[in-house]
Amino acid sequence: METSINKKQKTEVAGVFRDCMEQFGAKHNLCHVQQKALSDITSCRTSLLGGHINTCNHCGFKQQAYNSCHNRHCPKCQFLKQEQWIDKLKGRLIPGRYFHIVFSISHLLNPLFYINQKVCYKLLFELHQRR
Repeated sequence: METSINKKQKTEVAGVFRDCMEQFGAKHNLCHVQQKALSDITSCRTSLLGGHINTCNHCGFKQQAYNSCHNRHCPKCQFLKQEQWIDKLKGRLIPGRYFHIVFSISHLLNPLFYINQKVCYKLLFELHQRR
């Protein structure tokens, strides 16, 4: 599976926020934390946050780079951390096929399942295997 690290995406969350923020803000009341996250994400790696020049030590090539917002909700800032987290989880998987099974139970049984999780889930799996 090919990852998309360092590949420029055509559409970015920041662009969608910029395009829709005025209309969205008129309909919804955002708290301070949400407003800050939107502001940070739309400003991330733009001239609004300032920048710096990266210079190659070998050939002297210079490239303009804009600063990151470092907001924990920013997809640009958190992309590498997310990929590292996924790789760490993949390393824990055993080789083999996996299946996702969903059991639905009545909400009336939630307290019983919460208190007796081991027994209740064991019974559900045993019932599932008999089918």
